[in-house]
Amino acid sequence: AMAAAIGARQYGADAAVIGSAHAHSRSPETLETLSPRALTVLQHIGIPASIIHAQFPPVTERISRWGLGAGRSRPSVGSLLGGGHVLGKKLLVELLRQRAQDMGVRFYVAGRKAAAAPVGPTWHIALRIDTTNRPMQLEARFAIDASGRGAHLARSLGVRKRILDDLVAFWIRGPISELGRCSTAAVTVADGWLFFVGGGDGLGAIGYFTSAGRLRGKPRPADILAKLAAAPEVAIRMRGQADWALSSVVAQTASTTVLASPSGSNWLACGDALQTLDPLTSSGMLLALTQGSEAGHAAAANLRRMTGRTLTEYQERAAAQFSHYLLLRAKFYGLEAHPRAAGFSREQTPMGPS
Repeated sequence: AMAAAIGARQYGADAAVIGSAHAHSRSPETLETLSPRALTVLQHIGIPASIIHAQFPPVTERISRWGLGAGRSRPSVGSLLGGGHVLGKKLLVELLRQRAQDMGVRFYVAGRKAAAAPVGPTWHIALRIDTTNRPMQLEARFAIDASGRGAHLARSLGVRKRILDDLVAFWIRGPISELGRCSTAAVTVADGWLFFVGGGDGLGAIGYFTSAGRLRGKPRPADILAKLAAAPEVAIRMRGQADWALSSVVAQTASTTVLASPSGSNWLACGDALQTLDPLTSSGMLLALTQGSEAGHAAAANLRRMTGRTLTEYQERAAAQFSHYLLLRAKFYGLEAHPRAAGFSREQTPMGPS
């Protein structure tokens, strides 16, 4: 939402962001990685690379092991692109929010989900301000759905969402060893894979990814830790498994989804509202930033030119971006080499690590 608002302001359009007062409480913080290419996008929208380097430690090593193959370690320091950065998503959102405020973007915090409806060429938006519960009516000439996986605006307009698999993730957190600092690891285990991210503060996170259809209930920390017997690359990067065993388990939907249509008359969707990506590709945040900025540009250009061509171009780019992601996803899982591999898909697209 912030990237879209900034993109609209860069093209001279007035912009406002309507958010939920409970968004942060519904989305517990988990460690992620930020692609090196995202730095270029962030600089384009006005956040210097120096701030990212200062706030988020660089990834120094990436480890991966799939199937029965040997693990591969790739030092990230000194490589052409580097290994990205260990990301605290909430901090990045705050940086984007500050940038948006500096550019004159207005913010409204709704106590409950806002209702938007098209009335002729404009949108009528009804909301209640969180602090006072005061009702408010807004009008907008264009709407951008950046509401995350819920895609609330698009779904309210009857746009269907394709769900390509039933991947879910369960995260635990705990202390890490020196070897685990600022490193990542993706390792195959029974019925899925583990993803480890080590921060620069001595704490890390492990995500267990699997098919929802294979679960017999929400795993406990002990269930996730038991899988470390098949993942020594992760185990040696942890410290004090007793502390990990006391962690809460954060469950997240991690399925690949895409809206049947990315835009319509005076609206478009971007980021997780338009499509959600498999975390293994480490491209979700990059696409959200890129697409958000492009969405803001497209909306502003559409209003200025009063033509649908900019929306058509946005649709074409969005389709190309998702097609590229599917190719990347297939490469990671080895789908081209193993088209009949057992997997997680609802649409006969194998999703299990091969």
